[in-house]
Amino acid sequence: MATLRRLLRIFEVSRDTVGDLSFSDTTKIGVVPGYNAVALKPVNGPGRLEFTTGPGVYVRTTPFDPARIVQWLLLQVFTMEPKDHSLDPSEVTDVRARVWDGTTEFWFTLGAWTAITDPDADWNTIEEVNDAIPDWFAGDPLGLVFELSTIDPTRTPTLLAFRLLYSVDLVSHLDDWIYGALVEGMKDSVRPRSDVILVSDGTASIDFGAVVVGFESSFDVVDVDAVWNEDTDPVHRTDLLASYDTGTQTITLTAPPAAGDRLLIRFVFRPMVAVTTSQDYDELDRSPSILFDRITLEDLGEAPTPDAILNVFTDPPAGVTLPAPRRANLVVSLLLTAPLAVDLHRLAEAVTQYLQERRVITSPTTGDRATLRIMETFDDQRVPNLSDLNTASMLFRLENVYQHHRPAVDAGDPGGEFAYGVGILKFNTQALVGGVCAVNDIETGGT
Repeated sequence: MATLRRLLRIFEVSRDTVGDLSFSDTTKIGVVPGYNAVALKPVNGPGRLEFTTGPGVYVRTTPFDPARIVQWLLLQVFTMEPKDHSLDPSEVTDVRARVWDGTTEFWFTLGAWTAITDPDADWNTIEEVNDAIPDWFAGDPLGLVFELSTIDPTRTPTLLAFRLLYSVDLVSHLDDWIYGALVEGMKDSVRPRSDVILVSDGTASIDFGAVVVGFESSFDVVDVDAVWNEDTDPVHRTDLLASYDTGTQTITLTAPPAAGDRLLIRFVFRPMVAVTTSQDYDELDRSPSILFDRITLEDLGEAPTPDAILNVFTDPPAGVTLPAPRRANLVVSLLLTAPLAVDLHRLAEAVTQYLQERRVITSPTTGDRATLRIMETFDDQRVPNLSDLNTASMLFRLENVYQHHRPAVDAGDPGGEFAYGVGILKFNTQALVGGVCAVNDIETGGT
C-alpha cells in the first residue's frame, strides 16, 4: 500500500510522562527520585533497607490509541536487570510484561491474546510480547504492563523506556492535522448556546422544529437546555423544561404557562466547521460557523537525528530506521460568523474554551502530539459584513508538527546499515536506587 507508513511510539520515563503511569502498589514500586526510571522501592528490612521480593508488583502505561492504525509491528523495551554471578543461574531480577486495552489485561498463551485469570502468574517474557505484538487487534487501544521482580532483596530491576513500531494509512500529514484533528475535533466538541423568545400559546408543548425553520440562519439544534418564563420569572429561577425530543424537536414543559407570556428557550447548537477553499463559499447559508480562513506552514527544518527500533532478540539485532522528519509550526487563522453579536460572543467563548482545554492536540491517525498555543485572541469586528453577519477572528498555532516524508528503512535494505545493533553490552554500573547503593553487573541490548 503506497500510503502505508511506519512510525514510532517512543515512551521514556521522566517527570513529564509520570502522569501516564499507574502502579500496583506505590509503597513497593515507583519512579526513582532524581532518575528517569521505574524501580522497586526499598522497604525496612532487618537492619537495612531491602527491596520487595515476590510477584504482583507492576507498572502500567496509559493505552496508546491511534485511531487509524493498521498493525503493531515491533516492541523494544529498555531495562536494567542486575545479576549475581556468584549464583548459577545468575538471574536474580526480572522484568515481565503483558498488555491491556484500558479495561482488561491480556497475556499471550496458546497462540492468542487471552484475558488474564491469575494476575500473579499470567505474564510473558519481553521476547514473547515482542513476537506476539503483530497479533494484537489494531482496533483496540494498546497499553503495556511491566512486572518488576527480584529474589535478591539488595537488587532491583529498572524500567527506562520502550518503543513501539506501528503502521498507519496516512496520505498527508497536513490533512491529518487540519481535517482529522482540528476540524473534526471542533465539529465533535464545540457546542455554544443561543436564546430565542417565543410567545406562549397556553399549552405545555412547543414545536421547536417549526421555530427553528423560522430562523434567518441555519442553526443546527442538538439539544434544549432550559425554558424560562420571562414575564413571571425574569431572573430565571424556575426551569419549565420537562423534556426535549431530539427526533420530533418537541419541547414538553412542566406546566402550561399563561397564553401570551414570553418564554425564553435556551438551546445548544452545532456550528458549521469548514475550511474555506473557494471564493464561492456561502457564509450566510452556513452561519453560525467556524471557518479555517488561512492556514500557514512554518518550516523549522529537519529534526537533528533519525530514530530507530531494534529487534534485540535476533542475532545480530536487526530493526528499522526512520529517517529524520521535518518539523513545522502550523498557523491557523479562524473566522467566526454569527447573525447576532450575542451569538458571536458565545461562539467565540466556546471556541476559546475548546482551545484552552486542549493545550496538546493528538493526531487521530499517528497518535503524535503537538502543542497548541493561542497567538491572538478573538478580535470582534462588530460592524456586520456585506452578508449582514457579525464576524470575529483569532489566530493559534500547532507547534512542532512532525512530517515523515521519507519511508522507514529495514536492516538489509539499501541504506539500512544503521538498522543493525551491536548485540549485548556488558558493563558494571554503580547505581543509587531509593537510597541503596550497589555495584551491579548489567546486560542490555545495544542500539
